[in-house]
Amino acid sequence: MDAEWYYVENDTTIGPTTLAGVAEKCRRTDGESCLVWTEGMSDWADATTVPAISKLLRQATLAQHVRRELVEYAQAP
Repeated sequence: MDAEWYYVENDTTIGPTTLAGVAEKCRRTDGESCLVWTEGMSDWADATTVPAISKLLRQATLAQHVRRELVEYAQAP
C-alpha cells in the first residue's frame, strides 16, 4: 500500500493523497515552498528536500524541457 501524504495549501492541511499527487501539487506552486508530511517524518518539510518528491519534480522538469525542444524543432523552418 502506498504511503499517505499530506501537504499545506493556504494554511490548510490537505490529504491524504499519493506521492504522485503531492508532486503534482508542488509542480503547480510556481517556485513557492510546498510543505509535505508522511508517516515516519519527524516534522513537515519542503518538498524539494524530500528525495522521493524531488526525484519526481526533476523528472517532470526534464520531460517539460524535452517537450519544449521537440515543439521548437517541429516549428523550425
